[in-house]
Amino acid sequence: MFGGAFAPKVKETCGMAAMKPRTGEGPLEAVKEGRGIVVRVPLEGGGRLVVEMTREEADELRDALAAL
Repeated sequence: MFGGAFAPKVKETCGMAAMKPRTGEGPLEAVKEGRGIVVRVPLEGGGRLVVEMTREEADELRDALAAL
């Protein structure tokens, strides 16, 4: 459809994405960032679950976990 100087440039690639090692994921952490609280939870298979919540949500989560 397009030709000459207006032809779209398509980069052909092959192979896999770079693999990063899953070492040193670190401990559970919760830090105050701006107006919210950010919780980082290491996962068993590697990686981390990152959740941002308000102070009120963090209090509700604390109460729910304490009730278990």
